[in-house]
Amino acid sequence: YYIYDGNAKLWTLDTGSGVGLSDWSTARSAEIYPNPAQDQLFIKDYQGPVEIYSATGQLLERFELEEARPIDISGLPTGLLILKLDNRLQRFIKN
Repeated sequence: YYIYDGNAKLWTLDTGSGVGLSDWSTARSAEIYPNPAQDQLFIKDYQGPVEIYSATGQLLERFELEEARPIDISGLPTGLLILKLDNRLQRFIKN
């Protein structure tokens, strides 16, 4: 389960072997541009899993970024979105 706390901080609720709340840190942010973005988003020097969440924690997109290429965000809703790269989170705005 995902919980949004109103400050663009995403938390997970782990129900595996007990219930715990773990913070996904934004300390090591990635360089994404442009921000705000309209149709395309770029991530500098990153390859790997990418997840895009709404501000309420709803998973909108999940894919593997295998090379430096633009990410098509034209079909996503406008507003604050959260980009998850490995265990790092980065906020961006879609116009």
